This record gives sequence, structure tokens and C-alpha cells, in this order.
Amino acid sequence: MAADPETKRYVEQQLALLRDAGWLAKYPGGHWAVVYCPHGCCHKSVAGTPPNCGNEAKRVARLLRRCPGGV
Repeated sequence: MAADPETKRYVEQQLALLRDAGWLAKYPGGHWAVVYCPHGCCHKSVAGTPPNCGNEAKRVARLLRRCPGGV
């Protein structure tokens, strides 16, 4: 099942936010991409078609906030 354009654009915005903070996105990996913090202490999968875009946004924000590397 292909992702609808709105969901795909939303996920791309999330990845852009992570990249702006210095994170590296590796494709393909995990659900769609795996992101690594610049300090090497954190990594997470990013869903290409999240069931709930709002929850996925909160998860990305929490990931950036909780990184012990100080990003």
C-alpha cells in the first residue's frame, strides 16, 4: 500500500527537522529510514507511513529533546 502524498510530505518534514539538527538519515532501514544523532549515542527508525502523524511528530520531538549528546 502506497503512502498518501500528505503523509509522505509530513514524514519528509520530520526528516528535514532531524537533518537540520545534525542527524544522519540512512535509507532504507527500519520502517523507512534510520536516523542517527551526530554524537553516535542515539538512533531510531522513522516510519514511512505512520498510523498517526501527530504521534509520530511527538516521537521525533521527544527524540531530539532526550538525546544525551546535547543536540
